[in-house]
Amino acid sequence: MRPSENDVQQMVNALLQLSDGIERARRQRPGAGLLRTLQLLAAKEPARTSDLAQELGVHQSSVTRQIQTLASQGLVRATADQNDRRASPITLTEDGRRELARLEAAGRKRWMRFTADWDAEEVRTLERLVTKLRASIADVNAGPPRTGPDS
Repeated sequence: MRPSENDVQQMVNALLQLSDGIERARRQRPGAGLLRTLQLLAAKEPARTSDLAQELGVHQSSVTRQIQTLASQGLVRATADQNDRRASPITLTEDGRRELARLEAAGRKRWMRFTADWDAEEVRTLERLVTKLRASIADVNAGPPRTGPDS
C-alpha cells in the first residue's frame, strides 16, 4: 500500500522538526559543527577544502576558516600537493583523531539518552528507514531532471 499525500506530509513535518533540532544543537554546542568536518576528513583524507565544502553543502570559504581553526588547534595538517601547488590536501593529526573519537563518544552518549526507552529493534528500524530514505533521495536526484507540477 502506497503512502498517501497526508502520510508523506506528516513524515516531512517530523523530519523537518528533527532537522531543525539538530541544526539548533549544532549551533549551540561547541564542537558539534566541527564533528561533521572531522568525520568527513577521516573518511576522505587526504581531502581538499573544495571537496569538503561540496560534501558539506557550504561555501569553500567557510570550510577554509574551519580548517584554519582546526589547524591552529593541532587537529589537522595541510600538506603541499606535489602535482598541484595551489592545492593543500588536509589530513587529521593524531590529536585530531583523538578529538574525533571524543566528540563521537559524546554524541553517542546523547543519542543513548534520547533512545533510552526504545528497544533495540526500534533503533535498528529507524536506521534502516533513514538509510532507505537517503538512498531514495540520491536515486531521485541522480535521475533525469523532471519538469512539471510534481518536480
